[in-house]
Amino acid sequence: MIDLHAHVLPDLDDGPATLEEAVTLVNQAYHDGVRAIVASPHGFNGLYNVHRTDVLARVAELQEALKRAGIGVEILPGMEVYLNLDLLGQLKLGQALGINQTRYVCIELPTGQLPLFTGEMLFDLKAAGYTPVIAHPERNAQVQAKPETLLRLSPGGWAMVSAPSLVGLYGPAPRRTAEALISRGMARFLCSDAHHLKRRPFLLTRAVQHAAEIVGKARAEAMVMGHPASLLATRGAAVL
Repeated sequence: MIDLHAHVLPDLDDGPATLEEAVTLVNQAYHDGVRAIVASPHGFNGLYNVHRTDVLARVAELQEALKRAGIGVEILPGMEVYLNLDLLGQLKLGQALGINQTRYVCIELPTGQLPLFTGEMLFDLKAAGYTPVIAHPERNAQVQAKPETLLRLSPGGWAMVSAPSLVGLYGPAPRRTAEALISRGMARFLCSDAHHLKRRPFLLTRAVQHAAEIVGKARAEAMVMGHPASLLATRGAAVL
C-alpha cells in the first residue's frame, strides 16, 4: 500500500520525537502492509511552521535509518499545509511542499467553520496549476453536517479520508461522514494520518477492509494503491 499522508518525521511536529521512535513507527507501517509513505508534517498552522528544507533533510535521515534497520519502506517528502491566506505565496516561494514535490498539495482544513476565503483560496491554487488534496475532510464540522460541502471544495474528489476516522477511533460523526464520502465517491484516497505507535497508529489495513464493505474490494484497494500511485507518478502540471 501507499500512504499519502502520515507524520513519521522526527522532531518536527506532533509525530515521533526521535529518530528511533520514527523508525519504530515506520516498522509498524511495514507490518501493516505499507511500502511507501509521504511524510507530511504540519506546516503553517501557527504551531508547527515547518519549512521544506527541514522536511527534505529529515526524509533523507529517516530513509538512511530505515535502510540500516532493513525496513523496506520508501519515505517521500510532503507537508500538511494549513489553509491560510498566504498559502499560494508559500508554495511559489518554495516554503511549502507538495505531495512528493508535485503540484498536488495536501491541505488541512479547520475542524470548525470554514473561513470565508476558503473557496477563493482553493480557486486561486487551481488557477496557478496546483491541485488541492483535502486531508481528513470528515473531521470538519461543516462537512459532517453536509457531506456535499466537499463537492464544492473539491469537485474532482481530491480528498483523503483518514483511517482512524473510518474505523471509528474519532467517534461516530467522523466515521459516519467518512463512510458517506467513500460511498459517494467524493474521496479518492485513504491515508493513515499516523502520528504515534499507540495513540495514533497505522490502521490502513483495517480501514481498507471497512471501505471494502462499503464500495467493494477493488475500489477500496484502489484508494491505497492505484490512485496514490497515479498521483505520485505525476511530476508536472496538476490534473485539475
